[in-house]
Amino acid sequence: MRIAKAILLILIFQIPVLLLGQTDEYLIKAGLIEKFSKFTEWPDMNSTSTFEIAVIGKSPFGEVLDQYYMSKHIKGKPVQIKYITSISDAHNSQVLFICNTEAYRLNKILAEVAHMPILTVSEHIGFAKAGVIVNFYNTKQQTIHFEMNTESIKKSTLKIDIMLMNYAVLVK
Repeated sequence: MRIAKAILLILIFQIPVLLLGQTDEYLIKAGLIEKFSKFTEWPDMNSTSTFEIAVIGKSPFGEVLDQYYMSKHIKGKPVQIKYITSISDAHNSQVLFICNTEAYRLNKILAEVAHMPILTVSEHIGFAKAGVIVNFYNTKQQTIHFEMNTESIKKSTLKIDIMLMNYAVLVK
């Protein structure tokens, strides 16, 4: 099983993902969120009937998330996408995507979920250093990469496979 995980990681993260267009970029990011989830353990997954991905702010995904996860399962559970405006609506989520439009209240959002088992994801410069667990960024060559905040991982009570972290730029 460990060898299969290693091969999957190599296939997913060693090949830089070229950006083809706005929709393609967000389709790739939706897929990466799914892959991150496969290498993350939540302490209370048995008590939930769905795997919930919450999006707070003005979503850059358009309909991509809804379409991508329409018939997908993560951790054996159907995926539910929730678009929220209040951070308290994310308390039962496994993943929280924090949109760029939430920069003005990022610290408040992170303070509320810091010690919860929620994988926070974003795509804004500086969000990982501010405390978001996974942050996408695009290179000058128009490829998608990601960085991870190791301190935020520890606070969250999530267990993230070290092999996934080997493919990230680690920040504190």
